[in-house]
Amino acid sequence: MDSLTVFAFFGLIHCLLYFIHTILTSYSIIYVNKLKQLQLGIEFLRVKWFTSAFNESIKVCAKAKKQFWHLWFDVGVCVTLLFLPVSIYILTQMTINIFNSKQIENDDKESLSLQLMVPGFNIPINDLGYYIFTLFICSTFHELGHAIAAISEDVRLYGLGFFLAFIVPVAYVQLCNDKLLSSSKRSQLRIMCAGIWHNCVLSAVALILLSWGTSLYKPFYFTETGVSVRMMTTNSPLIGVTGLTVSDTIYKINDCSVKNDKDWSNCILSSIQKPNPQFCVSKGMLQKSVNYAYSKSSDCCDDHSKQLGHLCFDNLRHLKNDNLTEFRCLPARAIITKSSKFCSSNEECADNENCLKPLVENDTKIVQIKRKNKLDVLFIGYPIDISRTVLVSNWVSKFTLLSSEIPETLTLIYKYIVMFSSGLVVINLIPCFYFDGHYIVNVVVYLTFKFTLGHQKFYRITCLTIKIIGTSLLFGNIFYMIFSNFFSPLYFNVSR
Repeated sequence: MDSLTVFAFFGLIHCLLYFIHTILTSYSIIYVNKLKQLQLGIEFLRVKWFTSAFNESIKVCAKAKKQFWHLWFDVGVCVTLLFLPVSIYILTQMTINIFNSKQIENDDKESLSLQLMVPGFNIPINDLGYYIFTLFICSTFHELGHAIAAISEDVRLYGLGFFLAFIVPVAYVQLCNDKLLSSSKRSQLRIMCAGIWHNCVLSAVALILLSWGTSLYKPFYFTETGVSVRMMTTNSPLIGVTGLTVSDTIYKINDCSVKNDKDWSNCILSSIQKPNPQFCVSKGMLQKSVNYAYSKSSDCCDDHSKQLGHLCFDNLRHLKNDNLTEFRCLPARAIITKSSKFCSSNEECADNENCLKPLVENDTKIVQIKRKNKLDVLFIGYPIDISRTVLVSNWVSKFTLLSSEIPETLTLIYKYIVMFSSGLVVINLIPCFYFDGHYIVNVVVYLTFKFTLGHQKFYRITCLTIKIIGTSLLFGNIFYMIFSNFFSPLYFNVSR
C-alpha cells in the first residue's frame, strides 16, 4: 500500500467522522451532552480528548517524594540550559545553509540540521504504526514531566489531554497559569524544563536499550547463524506448499553462506550477477530419473513436463563410452536437492557423477535456498523478487513460541524514540511562541538582566525580539524544508 492510499484512507476516516459528528450535533442533544461528559471534541481532521482521571495518580507520584523531584528537576534545568545554545546553534546553522548554496548542493558534507519526518517520504509507510505509537509515547512522557513538576511545585493541574491531528498524536497538560507565573523563577524553570528533561532521559534510555539489544536478546535468540523469515508479501513467488514460511531459518543461498541480513542481500545479488549454478549428480540418479535423451535442447521438455516441475539439463560429460547423451528432461527438485555439490566442470565431480547444467531463459535464475530442519526451497525466476517480497531478521529464535519479530519491533521502536524524543528536545528549546523555549527564555532573560534592567518595558521588548527571531527562523526553515522536499522535485520534473 503506497503513502497516498494510506493518507487518503486516514483523510476519508476523518471526513466521515466529522460529517457524522456535524449531523449528530445538529439533531441530538443526548450526543452533545455525552461528548461534554466524556470531554471529547471532534473537529475537522482533529480529534481531542481531555481528562482529569489521571490527576490523583500523578499527585500521589509527585507528592510522595517531593525532595527527590526537586533534585530531579534541578538536574533537568541544568541539562536543559546546557542544550539551549546547542538548539540555537542548530537553528542558526540551518538558516546559514539555506543561503549557502554550495553547502546545500554538496551532499557529501554533513552538518547539524533538523529534518521533517514524513511517513511515505523519508519514513517507510509500513512504519506508520511505529511512527504514531512512538510519537505518542514521546509526547506523553514530555507532558508528564510538566505535570509532575507542576504538582511538586504546588501548581494546580487541571488535567491531561490528547489530540490526534490527522495522523500526528499530541499530548498536553493544562495548568493554573496564574499560580505558575506567581511562583518563584526557580520553580518556573523546573516546570518549563521538565518536559525537555524527560525527553532527554527517554532518548538516553532508548539509546542504551538499543546498544544493549544483542546482550538483552541473546538468551532467547541466536545471531550470526542464519536469518529468520519475518514476513512475506501476499504476491511473493515463494509462497506455496514447497516454498518459504514465516519463521523459517535460512543459512545458504546456492553456494553462498547466509549468516545475517547483509549476507542475505549479498547472496541474492550474487545469484543475479553470477551464471546459474551447475550440479554434480550421480549416474545412478540420472538413470532412475529419465528414460529419454535428446540431441537438441528445444526437444527436451514439453509443456506437460514443465508443469510437472521438470527442467532441461545439459550433461557436460560427453564421452564415447558413456551411454548418457547431451540433453535430458529431469525433475528439477529431485536432481538439485540430491546433488552432492556445485560444479563448473566434470573434473570437480566424482568419477561416478556428471556435472549437469540447467537450461533456463536468459534472465531467469535458479536459486536453491537451504533451510534448517526443513527441505530446500527451489526458486526458478528473478532473484530480485525474493528480496522485494521476503523480509528477514538477524534474530533466530531458540524457542518455538518466540518470534523474530519481537527484537526487530523493539529495535525499531527504540530507534524512533531516540529520533523523535531528541527532536522534541531541540524543537522545544527554540525560543518560539507557545513552545517551551518561549517560557524558558522569559525566565533566563529576567535572571540574566534583573540587576541591570532599568524597567519592565525593556525586559519585555528583549524577550519579544528573541522570540520573534526564533519563531521566524524556525518556521522559515520548516517552509524551506517543505518546499525543497515536496514541491521542488515536482517542479523540476514538470519543467523537464
